[in-house]
Amino acid sequence: MSAPTPYESFFRTRELFTTAEFQAYLAQRMPARQSRYHAILHYYKTKKRLVRIRRGLYAPVPSYVSGSHVPVDPWVLASKMTLDAVLAYHSALEFHGVGYSVWNRAVYASQRPLKPLVRKDCMVVGVSFPTALRRKREVNVETETSLCYGTEVRAATLERAVVDCLDRPYLSGGWEEIGRALEFAEDRLRIDRLVAYACKLNNAFTNAKVGYFLDLYQESLAFHPQATEDLLRRVPRQPRYLDHRRQTKGRLIAKWNLIVPPWVHERLWDEEI
Repeated sequence: MSAPTPYESFFRTRELFTTAEFQAYLAQRMPARQSRYHAILHYYKTKKRLVRIRRGLYAPVPSYVSGSHVPVDPWVLASKMTLDAVLAYHSALEFHGVGYSVWNRAVYASQRPLKPLVRKDCMVVGVSFPTALRRKREVNVETETSLCYGTEVRAATLERAVVDCLDRPYLSGGWEEIGRALEFAEDRLRIDRLVAYACKLNNAFTNAKVGYFLDLYQESLAFHPQATEDLLRRVPRQPRYLDHRRQTKGRLIAKWNLIVPPWVHERLWDEEI
């Protein structure tokens, strides 16, 4: 068996790569061939050693794959959709090991998210960063970088993921999903950082939801009630429905000015209607 070429050595160490990453590799290892990156990629694509996922993004074809579909981890794929992509919402909960259900959809946040990418095994959906973070130019606050299958993936921290899911529950899987995540998180959550991040979103309704859910799970999360005082000073002036889309009858939680469905307050997830 012949030794792998320098190009193949690069391909073997990555599940996905961008043309910019390949150009940088050539500039460091073989600068004389940097300008030929497009021809090199085209050659390996015609040899069925590479698959083009989208413009500027390629997946090496493993030796065990015989068809045209190359399995790619959804989290890695989401992290490569844009240069500033951050794995977020339910995908971030899963990434941190506190997701209750398993999705075949990966969600990332970006300044300019691309159109959804649909593959046989998953869908990748991009959403905009929260408006307040974009205005403050703090879109990378509470993010961290980890290796996933040899690829650097930038993801929301657990604290940001919880707050973001409460801010946009339709991207989280619903109230049960968020509740289960808090159960699984237990003493891993850094409440001070969670509260500080929630305040950055500058949204009274989100503050109320975050504060309410922290209270609901205070026993298992084991934090001092004073930790949520910054949220308490920034709640809606008038009562709001927790589920503003359905506005079903519920219990008024005066502390947070929220009207909460009974099945949420009692955590009767199996009785949701």
